[in-house]
Amino acid sequence: MTNFVQANDPVVHQGVQRMAQLLRRGVRSWRLAHQRAVEDERTRNAALHDARIMADLSRAMNGIAVDDTRRYRF
Repeated sequence: MTNFVQANDPVVHQGVQRMAQLLRRGVRSWRLAHQRAVEDERTRNAALHDARIMADLSRAMNGIAVDDTRRYRF
């Protein structure tokens, strides 16, 4: 038997490392998007039951729309 082959260093292919990194990024971005969606749903449900919240959201959205239209003037 031969004893000259030793593999003390872990052998990890760079493609595998990159794929794992991309997968981690994807899972993280999905998790953040899911958290935002849950928060938006809670806000929406609260706004449906409270007219003050709905008015605040409406005012904020109108302000955003006005800012967007001002940006496109020539």
